[in-house]
Amino acid sequence: MLTINSAEGSALDVPGAAGQFFDASMWVTLGAALLVSTAAFIVMRLYLRRVFRESQGRATLPQAGLRVEEGPRPPLLSAIGPPKIQTENPGGPGGPSRARSSTFQHAETAFHRAARVYALGGSIHAAISVALLFLFEIYSLPTTSSRLTMLACYVAVFWSWFFTTMVALALFWGPDRRLRALLVLGYLATLPMMGVLLQLAGAPALPFADLGLMSKDEAAVVSSLATVVMRHPVTAATLTFSPLVQPILFWSLSAAPLTIPLLAFNRFIRGTVGPLFITLALMLVPSTFVIVDLVLYTSVGIKFAGRVKGIFGGSTYAVLMVISLTLSAVIAWFGLLWIARRYRRRQLSDQTFLFDALWLSVSFWVTVYLMGNHHQFRYLLGLLPFALYKITVRNALKRLAARTAPLPNVRLLFLRVFGSSSRSEKLFDLLAARWRYAGSIQLISATDVARGRFEPDEFLDFLSGRLASTYISSGTDLDRRLAGLDLRPDPDGRYRVNEFFCRTDTWQQTVTRLMVQSDLVAMDLRGFTSERKGCLFELSSLRDEVPLPRVVLLIDQTTDQPQLRQTLADLWQTMNPQSPNAHDGNARLRMIDLACGYPFAVRRLIQLGDEVIACRGLSNQGERSEQKTDL
Repeated sequence: MLTINSAEGSALDVPGAAGQFFDASMWVTLGAALLVSTAAFIVMRLYLRRVFRESQGRATLPQAGLRVEEGPRPPLLSAIGPPKIQTENPGGPGGPSRARSSTFQHAETAFHRAARVYALGGSIHAAISVALLFLFEIYSLPTTSSRLTMLACYVAVFWSWFFTTMVALALFWGPDRRLRALLVLGYLATLPMMGVLLQLAGAPALPFADLGLMSKDEAAVVSSLATVVMRHPVTAATLTFSPLVQPILFWSLSAAPLTIPLLAFNRFIRGTVGPLFITLALMLVPSTFVIVDLVLYTSVGIKFAGRVKGIFGGSTYAVLMVISLTLSAVIAWFGLLWIARRYRRRQLSDQTFLFDALWLSVSFWVTVYLMGNHHQFRYLLGLLPFALYKITVRNALKRLAARTAPLPNVRLLFLRVFGSSSRSEKLFDLLAARWRYAGSIQLISATDVARGRFEPDEFLDFLSGRLASTYISSGTDLDRRLAGLDLRPDPDGRYRVNEFFCRTDTWQQTVTRLMVQSDLVAMDLRGFTSERKGCLFELSSLRDEVPLPRVVLLIDQTTDQPQLRQTLADLWQTMNPQSPNAHDGNARLRMIDLACGYPFAVRRLIQLGDEVIACRGLSNQGERSEQKTDL
């Protein structure tokens, strides 16, 4: 057993003292978070395997109404040459142009305003959490007369709990590496800057004995471990910290909440399954304690405990814990059903649920901390930060949704053909984060995006074995799904991503129908080569169904451009005479080179959507003017 002589000459049992430093509630919470994250990862892998297996299957029902014409299209009477191909690289100098349509003007404003709303709500959550922990003496201030040092302690602890807000902003903004790097750099640089300000303001050095944020036993553990590392005696009296490092020290001693977003909101368990699992797991801890307290400290509970004791004797406490955990699991399951129903009824959006789960998990952490206060039910105050966050964000986003509702929905169809799943996810997530304030996105679901689109209702369908029923297996299924699309915005002002689960013999008709109903079609052709030409059906359908100004092809260095141009030229020779592009000799097909970077490409796609909706608005105004003239 490792022991170290302390300054007073007594032997310190380091493992035993470390066990006191990390109390049971913290170990239970960390262990639950780790186990649940592992379970979420396993469930995600099983879900992806199931999606892949179902997508590769064929419909077992009659394919009424799902016939796609086979063979070449009849050639035009007068030959039309191949379309002029315009390749754009939007990464050049110059900022984005101002949106022309009211829809995208609102989308741009709403996107930045929502980011500020979440930042404000996160700041309120962090401030109230820190206030509760200091109020109930979970944290203690340094024993110093310097107000600057105490202020630095408050700010540094707040900054450690504000990390959750930084994670939320990174998730909100999408996988933009440059922005995320700036967020991380700004967050980390704040602490040294605080130290420099303390030094310049003349704050005194802080002895380790006056540090605060730790009990005497905890301080003894740290000083003893420092003795082992430094190989010479280190005592609380001899160890001091300069103002330059004090903010970093205060931050590190209160940075335990960082583990929650790192475990439950990482890229390996994307979608809502990770947040869902971690929230349900953390719900078990406070709900179990609430049930136990109701049994031990209420008259009805005491009578019930007495009857249990009469039956089980010395095993009474263990039996009560089993009962409490069982009831907590039942409550958590019904909570999951409630969340899924709210999502299906459009009373909850995927992003709202994601961020609610993030901040609620941190509130549960505060609750666990307050359990060490040894006051019945006082730990429930740990949910107060989440309640105030929710009130703030809900009221602000409700106003955004009210402004979104009367504007037209700009529908985007996003098609993916080749490439890695992570690459497809990053581009789609970055585009969806901005586009969904202007309109909905339709896509054929597959394993490359299924991980990021694992929603609460799909989670329940997967667990209950009903996932296969969500696949389109007939023309009736497709008609019902298209007719049932709710194109209204969610309560947070964002439109939804409408996923279509298709089988190998139903996806073609689904894609064709979606093309006709979309305002803009973006097709990712990265990886297109002479050996990988599995997108001929989509290209020919775009040629015959969608005007070229509403089509964008996405390419990069992995795209064989000469082969793609030759393929398009060949397809143009067999165009359907009823195609909207059949009589346009100046047809121009736009391609965006993603070598410019995803942020620039996404900005350009949004500009193209704005142009489409603006032209549609001008066309509608022209038609109304002609009608008035005729009258």
